[in-house]
Amino acid sequence: MPNGGRGSTRIRQLRLAFGALPEGTRIAINYVRTAYDTRYSNNGSILIDATWRAYAWSGDVSFLRAQLPRARRAMLFLNEHLRGRKQGLIDNSWFVGHDGEEGMHPGHSVPTAYWDLMPQGRYDVDACLAYWQALGAMAHLERSATRLGIRVEPVSVVGPDGQSNLAYSCTAAELEALAQRVRARIEEVFWNPDTGRFGRSIDAAGHLKDCGFLHANLMLLACGLGTEAQRHSILSWVDGSRLVPGD
Repeated sequence: MPNGGRGSTRIRQLRLAFGALPEGTRIAINYVRTAYDTRYSNNGSILIDATWRAYAWSGDVSFLRAQLPRARRAMLFLNEHLRGRKQGLIDNSWFVGHDGEEGMHPGHSVPTAYWDLMPQGRYDVDACLAYWQALGAMAHLERSATRLGIRVEPVSVVGPDGQSNLAYSCTAAELEALAQRVRARIEEVFWNPDTGRFGRSIDAAGHLKDCGFLHANLMLLACGLGTEAQRHSILSWVDGSRLVPGD
């Protein structure tokens, strides 16, 4: 499909390639699922964070050297394709169908995180929090590589336009500065002043979805996010001393 399916309304041709198979091989297809692109942006962030945790625990320099190019490619994707560097948030609309269109429309508002039975916005707090953690982890990886004098081949990826080539050049200081901006953006855009807690996602129209997502609020607090006033507000809701009308 042209442009990876973006802007297309109909699949016109489908080709299945299985490579070399022994003569007489029979292939049976039960069904073909064509409706959804179920990729999660969290995976790249988790890769970076897990790489740092594994190295910090093991001190395995050969592991760090082998993983560094992979982590840098993942960070490029988060920063550029998913607009983390430009917006200070992960914008999942680069994935086909993850547009955050309001309502229940097949092929739209496709989930981008664990809560995969609910239509979700182009911005979700799980993806943004994972990105914030990945930025901190990547900064640690870069500092470790510099300290150890690790040098690997330059890393680049095909840009979001499918034509340009983007080279990795982030420093630890730049990653830490971006992490601070992402933290501030999360605390700003996902906060619901009417309920005194964080919502979970924001759709294409800019509407914040807040159904009382306990896990999201506790996860943010556990990771150290939230201003002092926000943290007190959330905890008063969690312990039941403050009730939110409509819950």
